[in-house]
Amino acid sequence: VCTAILTGGVSTQDIMQKPLHELIQQGGLQMGDLMRKRIHSAFAMVAAPGTSMVVERASVAAAAIVHNPRLFELLKALVLKSALALSTMHTKMLQVPYHVELAIGQLSAGSLRVSLDVAIDALVTRAVGHAISVLDVNFALDLLFH
Repeated sequence: VCTAILTGGVSTQDIMQKPLHELIQQGGLQMGDLMRKRIHSAFAMVAAPGTSMVVERASVAAAAIVHNPRLFELLKALVLKSALALSTMHTKMLQVPYHVELAIGQLSAGSLRVSLDVAIDALVTRAVGHAISVLDVNFALDLLFH
């Protein structure tokens, strides 16, 4: 079962050749669905030790993304910026996009397409977590949620 949410028009060849930020920019990922499905994991990833109510805050955030297009666009822009940084930071030993390196290495999980999907999902989840940590300093997102 694939985890990332790719639009039907994205070929495996495009996923293999294009960096993650280009897939996002060109609409190859359904970012709304993916961010809503991974918001709980992203909140858990960046929660301070001992923080309570992570599940509640993540649920409220998921609803806020649906009802607040400006918040969605802000999160998407931060995710895109993280994805762009990933494409310039890693070593590119194989001369392929980072998510492809992960898919054929650390995150290999079944078929190539499933492995690519898992790698994209993991990177987007990390990027959403990073965006949350940037926006949620001192629980600042609570001001938007209430």
